[in-house]
Amino acid sequence: MNNAIISLKPRYAELVASGKKSVELRNRIVRLNPGTKVWIYATQPMGCVVAFAKVKSVVHDEPALIWRRFERDICIEKTHFDSYTEDRERVSAVMLTAVRELPEPPTLDRIRKMAGAFHPPQFYARLASESGLLGVLSKLAKKSRRRLAVDSGDGIASGQ
Repeated sequence: MNNAIISLKPRYAELVASGKKSVELRNRIVRLNPGTKVWIYATQPMGCVVAFAKVKSVVHDEPALIWRRFERDICIEKTHFDSYTEDRERVSAVMLTAVRELPEPPTLDRIRKMAGAFHPPQFYARLASESGLLGVLSKLAKKSRRRLAVDSGDGIASGQ
């Protein structure tokens, strides 16, 4: 299975972890295959991995069309959306499913102690199968039993 880690501001990371946000917006093209496990890193001041999810699919399109299709699922105000996607011809909508919250989110310091040097990605980063970070996260994920989002049939996860 492919693995990646993505950095989100704490507000959005918590919305994904709770199942309320089922589509992550990126103002650059994201190349993740369906089925990829995505680890959700909440940036500072939280500085921890809060959840993981599977990529249902990724849609690349004009910002206006992404807004029209996903406005309820990306949990962002229209003014922020417009500012974030300004001057972009195409953006990515990463549809997430099977979201699971980590029961003990590992902090940046703990991750570094257990897995060695780790620098959270600005955008997203793939994790190699032999990665120490992936090993640590996989062990913690085994403790996670609570599935927060369910596939609603339309390919979009929802926790509402």
